[in-house]
Amino acid sequence: MHIPHMMLFHFFISDDILNIILTHTNKKFMIIANFTGKVQKWMRRTSLDELCTVIGLLIYGGVF
Repeated sequence: MHIPHMMLFHFFISDDILNIILTHTNKKFMIIANFTGKVQKWMRRTSLDELCTVIGLLIYGGVF
């Protein structure tokens, strides 16, 4: 039986929780961007895919 990785990922972390984390992450980004007064080329809002990737890497790093 093969279960896709994202399905397993959503067993532990719901979309609602991910959206809350994403909202606060992007809010923090806007605070920093407004504080410094400039936005660099590499600075952009975090996407849901990027957030899932980072959390997956953190889980993977903790397991192995």
